[in-house]
Amino acid sequence: MREYASYALARPKLIAGARCLDFLNTVEDGRSERLTGYSEFVIWSKAAGLVDSAGQRRLLALAAKRPPDAAKALAVVLEARQALTDLLDGPVQRRTPAMRVINGILAQDRFVLRLESGGAGFREHWAPDCPELWEPLFVLLREAAALLSSPARVRIHYCAGDDCGWFFLDTSRNQSRRWCQMETCGNKAKAKAHYRRQRASL
Repeated sequence: MREYASYALARPKLIAGARCLDFLNTVEDGRSERLTGYSEFVIWSKAAGLVDSAGQRRLLALAAKRPPDAAKALAVVLEARQALTDLLDGPVQRRTPAMRVINGILAQDRFVLRLESGGAGFREHWAPDCPELWEPLFVLLREAAALLSSPARVRIHYCAGDDCGWFFLDTSRNQSRRWCQMETCGNKAKAKAHYRRQRASL
């Protein structure tokens, strides 16, 4: 099993412009892993706005009661993240298998129509019918499907930083954004370029 350095205690950086892309950025350069446990996925989901405080408490309590299910949910989360990464930045031969993975997970995202009493009458209510621990992931995959099938697909880029590669949605007018954040990777790149110019002038 791959060993990762954890940065789960750090505050999530949600800078991609789309939550499904921020999801891909929960691992850095194949080494630093945020999602080291299911609870970390729930905490990240709360920070990203996928669940509210009550939803966070519910999922954490459920995971504590059902550790095997939580471990399975985390495995599916990581599998989905890798499949989405392969769709965006993997070799061509990995895209079809990645699509199968995503569609296989989405196939379990169902809703059930229920009739409920409401005041003096009745109302219809669409209730999710899926593994509860997977709920935040389904939101991410629905958003990813919408983004990948939209014209905005061409605006998905990844950071040009040497040690980064984070994905982001480039909303600049001429699609000239190169860095996940100018104050981090952008400034590092500028400093390196300045150093190289100084060395070349000696």
